Amino acid sequence: MVGGAARADHGRVTTPAATRTEPGPLKALRVVALLEGVSFVLLLVCSVLKRTTELDLVPVLGPVHGTLFVALVLLVLAQLRVLRWGPVFTLVMLTVGSPGAHFAVRATDTRRA
Repeated sequence: MVGGAARADHGRVTTPAATRTEPGPLKALRVVALLEGVSFVLLLVCSVLKRTTELDLVPVLGPVHGTLFVALVLLVLAQLRVLRWGPVFTLVMLTVGSPGAHFAVRATDTRRA
């Protein structure tokens, strides 16, 4: 294809995004950010269910979400140079924006210019 969008390589079609390798800590950050966002949504759903039904999973999901959030904060701080986030954006993502941190981490281009 023109422009390098995809190329045939021994019968396989690869795209530049698929061939890009990420360092371990950055990949871990992406995974933890996704899990933290999902756990936040599940915790919200369980909070509603706790008040509307007999089902109470908040004591289980609360600590899981808290652990994932602490891991997210530590990984973001460790990878701040690679992420190239400004201090205000980092603060917003780690406070009110933490459920959206997954999307911010995914959207961040960490390739060297």
